[in-house]
Amino acid sequence: MFEAEFNPDPIHKLLKQLADQYGIVGQTDAAYRAGQKAAARMEQAVSPYPTASGKPLPLIYTRTSTAKKHYRPSKGAPFREPGETFQSKFKSAAQQGAVFVKVSDGLVPYRRTGTLGKSITSVVEKQTGRILMKIGTSVPYASLIIGSKDIQALYHQGTWTPLEDDIRRDLPEIMGTFERSLFEVLKG
Repeated sequence: MFEAEFNPDPIHKLLKQLADQYGIVGQTDAAYRAGQKAAARMEQAVSPYPTASGKPLPLIYTRTSTAKKHYRPSKGAPFREPGETFQSKFKSAAQQGAVFVKVSDGLVPYRRTGTLGKSITSVVEKQTGRILMKIGTSVPYASLIIGSKDIQALYHQGTWTPLEDDIRRDLPEIMGTFERSLFEVLKG
């Protein structure tokens, strides 16, 4: 989850004026409402779903057997020893099993569902001396698709914009939303 905190001087001045005019409770409430508006603006900053890249996936991976004893992977195939490396169309035994489950459930070939985009949401928290805005998703695979460049899967780089990049790109507008909201309270 990407966190953004607003501390620039113009906002500090507005917050001081709010505290002088409405007290600490009024200042905190105004900052919280401004945070909600800015967080909604953060959600608008998220890039639209890109068109499917159509990039091919690597067809063969080098895997290492995790079996405890030698085994024959299929009829007629040679025995495989524990720790032996071999070529596979799957990155791991877990991925292989998951694909076979999806095939048996009729979910392959894959169709995009939009679940990731629909799951992105923001939260605003009051904390001592600050308002914290967070944006993110609870979708477990999100970091591989919209995570920072050091986490994002190579396959998605160049197609999907990392969430953090979207927020940083629009941060001046997000901060402007926060500041305008505070100023509106002062205007009364």
